Order: sequence, then structure tokens, then C-alpha cells
Amino acid sequence: MAPNTFPNYKSVIIDPGGILEISTEAWTASAWMQIGCMDDFILRGTLLVRGSPICADNNYVFQGSDGTTRSAAFHQPSGGSGGSSVGSQFKPGGTPGSSAYGNGGGGAAAFGRGGDGQLSRAGDGGRANGLDGTRWNVGNGGSGGQIASSGNGAAGPGSNGGDASGGDGTVGGGAGGGARGLHGGFLYIRVLGNFDASAGLIDVSGADGAAGGNGGSASNGTFEHAQYPGAGGGGGAGGNGGLVIVSCRNDFKKGRESKGGGNGGAGGSPGHTVRPDMKGQPGQSGQNGMQGDIQYFREP
Repeated sequence: MAPNTFPNYKSVIIDPGGILEISTEAWTASAWMQIGCMDDFILRGTLLVRGSPICADNNYVFQGSDGTTRSAAFHQPSGGSGGSSVGSQFKPGGTPGSSAYGNGGGGAAAFGRGGDGQLSRAGDGGRANGLDGTRWNVGNGGSGGQIASSGNGAAGPGSNGGDASGGDGTVGGGAGGGARGLHGGFLYIRVLGNFDASAGLIDVSGADGAAGGNGGSASNGTFEHAQYPGAGGGGGAGGNGGLVIVSCRNDFKKGRESKGGGNGGAGGSPGHTVRPDMKGQPGQSGQNGMQGDIQYFREP
């Protein structure tokens, strides 16, 4: 479906194995999508309603072509924060990146802060801000996961923190956070004929959030020389299930429905070291998405 268009059809038939996908681009300018059908709407395949880019708490109101007002309350579940890391008495441990917009925060490095979640991607892992290469081997932080661009896709996972190697005083990088799962969208279907989904599936489920990456290890130092591993990245929140409202003038027949929220992504693990007092923390897991709904109304 083209962005910001409300298509009207004489009739709709989705054959077995066929998919009518209402995905990310359809909601470019609106939280709602509408499909009108003059005659019968017959669903024998799948109607997939996923990919809404909204991520702000709100009550989204829409006036349908029949003059009725429809609304849907939306709450964005939280992603997980990245893990913190232990430093030394001379330099404090790195602080974790915070979750934002449902995206996980980046894990900290020993002397480097994890990045916060962004609108369209998760937070990057912290880079170890140690001394120059004559004293420290520093690991780069992992990249934050990107939000999936396809309504059918899963959000990409956060990249692992960089593994440090060589020399005394090795420092591991923090891990990237996981991206939030895609939400189901808000769709209003107005049918002036019959609506028959008895042999089909309406899928408004949210996608799973992605896991945070794992922190870089500090594996090549000795027990006498301080080593600092990186922390794990926070997991992304699961996507919320969406809302489909079917308004039908004649008969309607329900079919199979999928409307659950996606699972929150797991937090990443910290890197390893031979010193138990020099450690990073795991990232927090993201929250699960909320249940969606499918409603049917007969017009008077």
C-alpha cells in the first residue's frame, strides 16, 4: 500500500497462500490505515498488519469514511538498559546506556559510557577510553541494532562488543543494544458486502525484540595487571499487537487470529576476565509487547 492512501476496492479476494501486507510505509503520515470494499471481502490467505513506526504513548483517533470515530490507546514498552562496568580507583567504571523508544541501551566499557537508545536504532556499546596503545589495548563498542524496515522482518540484533587482545591491561568494549520489535498497526476495514475470513488468518501480532550483544572480553592480561571486560547490551522491547476493526453491512465470518505481543529481547552477557573483582554487568532484558485486538461491528 502506498503511503497515506486509503484504497477502495470493488471486491477483495485473498487466495490461499496469498498475503495482503500492510507494513511500515503505509503509516508514513498516519497512525491508522483504512481499506474500503464495495462488495465482498473474502480472506482465504493472510492479512498481515505489522510495521507501524509509532513509539510514543498516545490515544490515536481516526474518523472512518462512515463518519464513525475509532481510537486506539498505545503504550510503548521499555527496552533494557545496558550493563555497567567496573573501573579502578583512579578511573570510575563506565555507566550504561539507557533505553529509549523501546530500543536497548548500549553496554558500558571500563572507562566508556554506553550509548542511549535512539528513535530508529538501539544504543552503541561504550568504547574503552583508556590510555594510549603503549599501556592499554582498548576494544571498540558494538553497534546498536537497527529497526527492521520490512513489515514481515524481525528487528536486527545488537552487535557484540569488540573483543580486546594482546598486552597487559586489556580492556573489552561494551556491547550494542538490541532493537525493538515491530508493532502491529491500526487498520479499519469497511465492507458494504459480506466479510468472510473463515478460511484465512488476520495477523496483527507484534514482532520479538532483538537481544543485546555480548561485551568484549579482557583475556590477555595477567592476574597482577588489571583487566576490564565490557558489559552486555540491553535487549529491545517486544512489539505491541495492533488493532483491526472490521465494519460490515451484511454478514461477517471470523477466522483464525494472531494478536499477541512480541517477546522482549534478552540482555547480553558481559565479557570475561581472570580477575573476579574486575567485571562488567549483563544488560537488562526488554519488556514484552502488549496484546492486540480484532473487533467486528455490523453497520445498521
